[in-house]
Amino acid sequence: MNEKKSALGKILTFIGLLTAIGAMVYAVIHFWEDLKAKLSRKDDQLEDLEEFVEDELDLAEEVAEEVQDDMEDFVEFEEL
Repeated sequence: MNEKKSALGKILTFIGLLTAIGAMVYAVIHFWEDLKAKLSRKDDQLEDLEEFVEDELDLAEEVAEEVQDDMEDFVEFEEL
């Protein structure tokens, strides 16, 4: 039984990581035009880009945490 839980945990972790990576890729694709516009600005406006990227990374982290929570709920449901 522990082997099944261990294997399920590894699978869910892998799915969570793929989801987090997918969210980051989606954020870059979705905001590509904004990124290009911000990259073409002068160096004094580079701080705006840094804030933009930080905001998007925070969003990706939130999505990854939500997926992890959902996976934990799924594991608990499967145990019932």
